[in-house]
Amino acid sequence: MKKSEGENTKKESNSKQLTWILIGVGLSLLVIAITLGTRNKDRDTEQKMEQSEQRMEKSPDTQTSSPLPVDRPGTKIPEGVELFEHEGSTHVAEGVRVTYKTDPPTSGSHYDRWASPGIYEASEIQPELLVHNLEHGNIVIYFDRSALSASQMDELILLSKPYIGQWDGVVLVGGKDKKHPLILTAWRAMLRLKQFDKEKVLGFMEAFRGRGPENPVR
Repeated sequence: MKKSEGENTKKESNSKQLTWILIGVGLSLLVIAITLGTRNKDRDTEQKMEQSEQRMEKSPDTQTSSPLPVDRPGTKIPEGVELFEHEGSTHVAEGVRVTYKTDPPTSGSHYDRWASPGIYEASEIQPELLVHNLEHGNIVIYFDRSALSASQMDELILLSKPYIGQWDGVVLVGGKDKKHPLILTAWRAMLRLKQFDKEKVLGFMEAFRGRGPENPVR
């Protein structure tokens, strides 16, 4: 009888040891599986990054190679429009003043924020904000109120009023340039007008509005 109890105790002990061994093996296999899965995931991520970098190396920079902010087959560049080289698109801290190659600017470093579409005076809005608007696909129109009639100002406001979107809005900025009372700007494009011309304003807006490099919507 005593021998039987000893054998049972030994069997129970062996059974417990086997159970712990199986648990240990299972945990080891789980750790191995997780490790392999993590390594595979990291490898896949690295491969995707390499492929992305290769595509970027092979693809031309549309901001510098395209004559338009975003190339659209069949888009006609209006007569008189000046096109400029890409001056960069780096974000700088607010308060930093950027020197642009064109006046008014058409591309270059700018603030992280942008201006809401609307009407401003040049003294109350920074060029570094407006360049971000251009990158978004906004049209920024500089006007000299003293060189435009009341009816022309009303028409200019009427033309711009419907466009208030972040990616296709129109911003009006009051300034003083009697030689060119209207200067229309888009990303890397400018049209200087010596007098108000509704058709040219509409043509410029049609060619460039909503076609900035960051998120073209047209």
